[in-house]
Amino acid sequence: PAGRGCLALDGRAGALGPFDSLHEAVSSQAEVYEACARRVVDAVLSGEHNGTLLCFGQTGSGKTHSVGIQTDGLLPRALSHVFDAVGAGDAQFALALSCVELHLEQCEDLLHLGADVRLREDPSDPWGPVVMEGVVRHPITSLEQALGLIARASPPPPPRARPTAPRL
Repeated sequence: PAGRGCLALDGRAGALGPFDSLHEAVSSQAEVYEACARRVVDAVLSGEHNGTLLCFGQTGSGKTHSVGIQTDGLLPRALSHVFDAVGAGDAQFALALSCVELHLEQCEDLLHLGADVRLREDPSDPWGPVVMEGVVRHPITSLEQALGLIARASPPPPPRARPTAPRL
């Protein structure tokens, strides 16, 4: 059997590595956010860590739905959480947003298509030790502004598949 927190594939415990939680197709967006993302956002807000929410999976597995701005997914919930926390405290924050896609080991700035984006390490960078050089950080001051940038970076939904006529 699989060890706690690992997924078994073909009887090999941990064959796909550790994971934080597993959700069924009927899980609500709120359940997924509470189980997977809230603690990441809390850690960022407390200054403990940088945070990344990464959705990984095969085509058609629901990544866009889980993250999506059309479905009140992880991104709108995380951003709302951030703006609620920033608005409730006395500290001043500077918030910035970038939209990056990693596909086939290539990084692309989704708000500046065609930009030369490179990964490098810089332990002294205030944004973190891994720097995506060439990615623009857009200052944001509201949830609506952030969601607008994400919408601009999001590809349009694919056209609905048309049924094909039977072939003779």
